[in-house]
Parts: sequence; structure tokens; C-alpha cells
Amino acid sequence: MTGQMVYGSGLRTGDGANANAFHVPSHTVYNVSINHVVPIEVSHKLLFGFDVINLLDQTYAYNQGSGIGFGVTHYGMPRSFFFRTAYTF
Repeated sequence: MTGQMVYGSGLRTGDGANANAFHVPSHTVYNVSINHVVPIEVSHKLLFGFDVINLLDQTYAYNQGSGIGFGVTHYGMPRSFFFRTAYTF
């Protein structure tokens, strides 16, 4: 089992004379992963994995759409679950 904590201090933002005068609020995201390896033969293995991204389901904006760009606020990924399989030989 592994885990990861990602901290974002907040992207600078602002328009015109106030460019870079403000910043997006900081955020922390927690991710966890668990793996299981099943040996099949001498050099063959089957891997099963399960990942949870944004474990606490925190909503955060990492870009408020000001400055150069499309003018659209971008949000981080919501809580997501991923299953993985891999076969190595």
C-alpha cells in the first residue's frame, strides 16, 4: 500500500494593474494505492491494483480564469477510483 499527499500553495492571479496581486486558496489532495502480485510461473506475474485519487473528495480551483487564457475556472479531479491489471513475462 502506498500513499501520496500533494500540496498546492495557490496559483497567482489578478488582472491589469493587480496582476499577480492575489492567489487561489491553497489545497491538499490525498491519494492511495494498493497492489497485489500473483506469481504464475517462474518469470510470469499478474498484477492487480486499486487506486483512489482525491481520497477526501476536496473541491478546489487551481486556476480562476484570470490573466492570459480562456477566462474559465479550472477545478481539480473529484474523488476517482481506478482498477488496474498487468501481466508481465
